[in-house]
Amino acid sequence: MLIKRTDQTFTPPAGISLPNVLPFPMRLNANLVAWYAADQSVVQSGGSVSSLTDLSGNGITLTKSASAVAPIAYVANGQNGLPYIQNQQANNTSATATWLESAADIAALKWDYTQPFTAAFAVEVMNFATDASPHLLMGFNEPSHSVGWNFFTEYGSSFQYTVTETNGSATSSVNSSLGTRTASSACSLIFTYDGSGNTSGSKLYVNGALFATGTSGALNGSGQTQLLTGQKLHLLGGLLATENCPDKFFEGFLANRVLTATEAGYLDQYFNNKWALHP
Repeated sequence: MLIKRTDQTFTPPAGISLPNVLPFPMRLNANLVAWYAADQSVVQSGGSVSSLTDLSGNGITLTKSASAVAPIAYVANGQNGLPYIQNQQANNTSATATWLESAADIAALKWDYTQPFTAAFAVEVMNFATDASPHLLMGFNEPSHSVGWNFFTEYGSSFQYTVTETNGSATSSVNSSLGTRTASSACSLIFTYDGSGNTSGSKLYVNGALFATGTSGALNGSGQTQLLTGQKLHLLGGLLATENCPDKFFEGFLANRVLTATEAGYLDQYFNNKWALHP
């Protein structure tokens, strides 16, 4: 297939399909909210990560939490010759949580349960079904956890999504299991939520194939589309010391729309070509 421009003709390399010619996140244009990659985003010193630069152009830098006591490690030549990052804090009810977070109240990140989104990752999922602690890969919350969402790669041995909303006097929260994985593995994870207010509107694709649709769970009606101050994007952990995520993070992004099943397949091709996640 040829791509014709006024100044040149471009032929994709053999074995590379058209949707992978450009990095997939760039194809989302204005729908791309934030994008991080361990081979391009990391600011580190001596193998310890201090921040991740946003590749989307929106300037949503993720910085190591000020209270963190454990390093977030930068490992060079770790996956397909490329680096990865990994939270070194073990889950412990008496420990201080460690995570990466955005600044608070960034306009592009403002969220309530009526807003669809996609969170996509190239990761190595660690320690599935070997501990009972939640592994929070990415979440969006304010300090009281009254408004926000969380995507866990381990929650009682399952993938899980939670969504919480408030009207200022009552809080509504629902959880949805997204299927069980029983072994550590490098993979692409593509999570979508359709903004319906019901967790049945969520889907998880693993390595480009639909893995699970969320179990039904509707917010109870008390939750309104109220935005509270202090909302932040979190990566590799959250505000609780029991939510530290040990997954090896290669690349990930957040978009403000739902990716289609076809796009999920194209995205998996992009991640796999770059990171060699699966056969």
